[in-house]
Amino acid sequence: MSAVTVAVVFGFLCCALLIRMIGLRQQRRQLRVVRVRPMRAVRAPRAMMDE
Repeated sequence: MSAVTVAVVFGFLCCALLIRMIGLRQQRRQLRVVRVRPMRAVRAPRAMMDE
């Protein structure tokens, strides 16, 4: 393999890893938002009923 092909393959792998990391971060943020909203929705009616 020539140096050019090695550099191209290495660059492609780095880009793939970056895209995967960004995708995982976005999924984690979405999961956190989904988990927080139902908790707030459940707490609000209870607080109103306690009053």
